[in-house]
Amino acid sequence: MDYEDFFRKRLFALMDQNGIAAYKLSKALGFGKNYFTKLLAGESLPKLRDFFRICEYFGITPEEFFDDRLKYPQKAKKLQGMIGELGSEELDMIMPIVERLSQKTV
Repeated sequence: MDYEDFFRKRLFALMDQNGIAAYKLSKALGFGKNYFTKLLAGESLPKLRDFFRICEYFGITPEEFFDDRLKYPQKAKKLQGMIGELGSEELDMIMPIVERLSQKTV
């Protein structure tokens, strides 16, 4: 996996999914106005602590950020939290639905 390319694509996708422009994200996190423009252009990579702040902003872990199986890591995390609270009977009820939906996206 080309992690630098994946980083740029994931960051762009998260920004797009949340409807936030690069300059607004820079402002929200206290970075210079061109910080995310440079990241998205491949001109630089964030420092580790800055990467953690980016993940925190989007409400995901670094592992979820780099999990290429997750197209929508924020939604997957929310769904995982809801599923974790269900009982065995409820899980048995939704399992066939999730399996059928998973097959459609393959």
